[in-house]
Amino acid sequence: MTDYTINMMMSNYYKCMLSTRASHIYDLIMCNIGKLAATGRITLYGNYKADDIRNSINAYKAIRRDHPEFFFLNRAVSVKYRYPSTLEISAEKRFTNDQIRKINSLFRNEVNSLIENTADMADIKKEKEIYKRIISKYSYEKSPYSNDVSGLIVYRTGVCESLAQMLCIALREVNIPAITVEGRISGSDTEHCWNMAWVKRKSYINRVPYHLDVTFDLDSIIIYKYFNLTETEMLKDREMYGREKIFITK
Repeated sequence: MTDYTINMMMSNYYKCMLSTRASHIYDLIMCNIGKLAATGRITLYGNYKADDIRNSINAYKAIRRDHPEFFFLNRAVSVKYRYPSTLEISAEKRFTNDQIRKINSLFRNEVNSLIENTADMADIKKEKEIYKRIISKYSYEKSPYSNDVSGLIVYRTGVCESLAQMLCIALREVNIPAITVEGRISGSDTEHCWNMAWVKRKSYINRVPYHLDVTFDLDSIIIYKYFNLTETEMLKDREMYGREKIFITK
């Protein structure tokens, strides 16, 4: 399997968990993502049924997880079925069109600063350098928009979700496949978000999956305690959500 194929698979990780019907709607929303950002609403025409409300919500959730660069997407979505075969998908706009353009420009500069001078590094060194830069640049604090990368860009603060999103985006930019992972801290109801990355190691031919939790390594002294752990190691004090916790299954 080529690196390009793996990258594509990971950028569609949550799409691959969808039903065939929901996956089709996912693709249609992606084709209209610009309009959704600009107007907060799109209409899908076709042979749809009332059951596709659930499929549309799942598709929207998957896009938000697969594409953290779409900071302009609202967390909540509304779907209406119009007889006989139309779906109206609405997500309240979070930013004006001018704000989206400005944040996108800042966003590009931010990602470039995280990956600067890493092009000639080996995968593991790229990954570690980006991880370190995120720890050095941001701090954990709830603030307006702290759950997505727009908050990190504007306020330099965020929570586990936005920190994991930024790490995911930066790793993908240097061709290291990565996703955000949702779960919780074991023994509590505290929801949490971290990353998985597929990294090339010298002793391996193929990419090896590792877990990273940049939030729990935020400190003045960087010790990489949660850097590149195996799944067994990471799940000693965490639980990963399965499909039934991420999507609407009934």
